Amino acid sequence: SHHGIPKDQCWPSDERGEQRRQTAQRVREWRDPALEQSPTRDVQTMSKAEQARTQGTASEWRQRKLARRLRDENPRRNRTLKAATAFEDERTTGARRAECGIERQVDELGRNSRTVERRIASSCAGWRHGPSAAEFCDAVRAEGPTRRQMSLIAMRVRGASDEELLLAWADEVYSDRMLVAAIHPAGAADANPQRNAALNRWARGR
Repeated sequence: SHHGIPKDQCWPSDERGEQRRQTAQRVREWRDPALEQSPTRDVQTMSKAEQARTQGTASEWRQRKLARRLRDENPRRNRTLKAATAFEDERTTGARRAECGIERQVDELGRNSRTVERRIASSCAGWRHGPSAAEFCDAVRAEGPTRRQMSLIAMRVRGASDEELLLAWADEVYSDRMLVAAIHPAGAADANPQRNAALNRWARGR
């Protein structure tokens, strides 16, 4: 086992992997209004005022979705990671996790995040002294990171999937701003343009 995680759980089974993807998608939809379902409306039962409001909401939704698609399909945009100040410093809460259908015990959050532990178990198997989720939390908060802490941040950026990054946020491991602020001094953004583009989707105003 690695930090209490059995080896057969370091890589999720197909069932667990699909469950994780579905959970991450709920987090993504909660965070990004452009991914919300198109507003539904039963025109027959609505007043003219309600119809106008609903049509306006649907139009706004279509505009957001189009803007997102154009942004994501342009391979040359957003490949440079934005400054940390472009991102929110908002932390998740138990109520928000409940909205996304995420169930966590107190001892599975923050410095004990199973999401981070599983990534470490997969990506740091060759390290002489294997790190822990608690060490990663310290690294992402370090004002003057050590070489080991920067390596740990770089490992996270290279190895973690978009779903894992979202779920770690839901586990109260970091805020968007905190993560990006740790990535820049570690030099982890330089060789990861695709990850930069994915992270930039979280920036305020995009």
